[in-house]
Amino acid sequence: MSDKAKNVIICDDIRQEANGKYFLIGVYPWNIVVSPLPANIPLSTYIEFEEFSNTNVRIELEVRYNKKIAGSISVDVEVTTPGASAVALPRMPIPVGGPGELTWHISVGGKKMTLIKTLKVLLSS
Repeated sequence: MSDKAKNVIICDDIRQEANGKYFLIGVYPWNIVVSPLPANIPLSTYIEFEEFSNTNVRIELEVRYNKKIAGSISVDVEVTTPGASAVALPRMPIPVGGPGELTWHISVGGKKMTLIKTLKVLLSS
């Protein structure tokens, strides 16, 4: 079994429908374009995992702006069905001061932090 992140999507917000499906709003595929700067960008993180190795897992997420921690969150996840799982993490305001790079890093079950996503921050022209 693996705790490996298979797919990571960064967006403005995530909502869960009554039937359990996730609704992702404002997906950022490659870059985040902002204007004016500095800005606090509220971002949500959706992560699909291949499979969790335990039924109760702690996920720690760090978002780094130009290699410095800009936001972090820890959540405990209870896995109720075997196989692939998805986790929707709540919005975090991420401060950015100019063009640069945002990176997402996770630790699952106390393991070493692993880079899972990178997006460039660009200034709107």
